[in-house]
Amino acid sequence: MRHKFEAAAKNLLARLKEEKPNVLIQYWYRNTQSQLKLKDAIETILNIQLPKSYNRKDFSSVYNKVFEHVFMQSINCKDWVAG
Repeated sequence: MRHKFEAAAKNLLARLKEEKPNVLIQYWYRNTQSQLKLKDAIETILNIQLPKSYNRKDFSSVYNKVFEHVFMQSINCKDWVAG
């Protein structure tokens, strides 16, 4: 099960850093549309990668924690995803 979480995290980070359309544009967290794009990217990757045994409540919990983590990292360490 742990490897599924690790794969999901790696795929999400790759999506955020490398794929188009860009999700993490400068100051994305200040813009509602940009936040929605990030949420959609997170939901898409987690929906594909997390085990199917996750119920909606568990999925929502993980989804919210991931978004909050990315949001806080972006505010506190603006270039955390770069490089």
